[in-house]
Amino acid sequence: GEGLGNQFLTHIGEVEAIAHVVRCFEDPNVIHVSGSVDPRRDIEIITTELILRDLSIASNALTRQQKAAKGGDKAAMAAAAMLETVVAGLDAGRPVRAVTGVDRHAQAWEAVRALNLLADKPVLYVANLSEQEVGARTESAALAAVREIATAEGAQVVPICAAIEAQIAALDTEGERAEYLA
Repeated sequence: GEGLGNQFLTHIGEVEAIAHVVRCFEDPNVIHVSGSVDPRRDIEIITTELILRDLSIASNALTRQQKAAKGGDKAAMAAAAMLETVVAGLDAGRPVRAVTGVDRHAQAWEAVRALNLLADKPVLYVANLSEQEVGARTESAALAAVREIATAEGAQVVPICAAIEAQIAALDTEGERAEYLA
């Protein structure tokens, strides 16, 4: 559902990358919390929550760096300039990993990296397809939407069918799994 919750967001902060599983299949027997399947909307909801959390943290850090910069601290001035760019990108709705105009190799980037921003973590989009879509010759509109978002962010997409994976996992032996896969 909508609303990740602060505790969940804190747990995400401890990971090095995010695997974002996105529903891309229609099935009247599997209810979607929003009432319809729309991968673009679902990705935007999660991304917005990550951005809002990061915006709060980065804005507070910017305020601290600006105060330190008023005292003539050159490192704080550089960090404030870097954070201004990051905050502007977040405020415009872009995840940190997609913000342009920052030099991640600059010393000032350390002030941003130390914040452990969620929308800066690499993302792998896992597109959960139906069994029919896995073998289809043409890509569904839902999968195409996920690929478009991933391309814009420099992320990767892995299409899977969780239903098939669950069936394989339920098999008892490697021989049964191999036979099923064949």
